[in-house]
Amino acid sequence: IHLRNSEKKSSFIKNKNADTLKHEISIGEVMSNTKIKLISGEHIVNIGNNAVLNLTDKKNNAIIQDSLSQKEVKLQGNKINTLIVPFGQRTSIILADGSRAYLNSGTEIKFPTTFTGKSREISVKGEIFIEVTKQSRPFIIHTPNSRINVFGTSFNVSSYADEDKESVVLVTGSVEITNNDHSLMLKPNEMAE
Repeated sequence: IHLRNSEKKSSFIKNKNADTLKHEISIGEVMSNTKIKLISGEHIVNIGNNAVLNLTDKKNNAIIQDSLSQKEVKLQGNKINTLIVPFGQRTSIILADGSRAYLNSGTEIKFPTTFTGKSREISVKGEIFIEVTKQSRPFIIHTPNSRINVFGTSFNVSSYADEDKESVVLVTGSVEITNNDHSLMLKPNEMAE
């Protein structure tokens, strides 16, 4: 096992067997690397800049579309996947429920292969703009400092771990932000910091 620290106080563990990379786990901040990485179980897939990762078409599979190609990758069923976007890169993801998130550079998002249970939940470190598909099941975003309950809406979340402030800017719909014991309901064109 090899532990390596990057410039952004990030680290990850690699377990190598000969020359083959078997396992990579994100710990803490976004890894400083030049490739966007999709981690599903023990599988790691490099994704090109500005590619779209689509989980809606086939169960337990993702379609990765960029300007030059399209490929299909198998995801671990009923598992949490991680998409890591290093600084200088951007990508977007269409989640299994049809919600679309645009990930800015230096962002990490954790999401299930499919949403099961009474709620749809993801975790975000960094910055995303998300358009949430309206359903009867609530959509919840966990950040390092807050929990955001979404009610069929589009908004921006900025929660970089190396910044003291976190912000939510609501475009349409409504969101409820909970931080410690305080909660706040936003209306369109409002910002919470």
